[in-house]
Amino acid sequence: MEGTLTNITVTGDRIQFQLTGRFWMEQFPDGRPPRQLIEVDCKRGVSATVSQAEPFFAMTSDWHGGAIRQKGALLKILKAAAEHGRVVRFQMLQPKLEFGRDGSFTLTDAAVIRATDADLR
Repeated sequence: MEGTLTNITVTGDRIQFQLTGRFWMEQFPDGRPPRQLIEVDCKRGVSATVSQAEPFFAMTSDWHGGAIRQKGALLKILKAAAEHGRVVRFQMLQPKLEFGRDGSFTLTDAAVIRATDADLR
């Protein structure tokens, strides 16, 4: 999932926000290539609720480097990205999706294991 964020709120260890961008899932049938890709356009925005996985990695914007971060780092990254209008890219574990009758969906829960941090060099 990647995009820009607005309306960030926190309840316990769960972070809720609105994402404008795209959401995709990759699958490797039978555990090997070729991959299957499902992509959803989220240009109208999608509501998301996530938590920080353990361990959690802050990644460079090119996704080639990263560093382990402590609890609370994901929220700091998301708030900074929202404040500066930066695109954030996520890798999530165990996402739970809810689909609406109008073709919309909501990410009701996921553990974020990696996210881009524009300040990471």
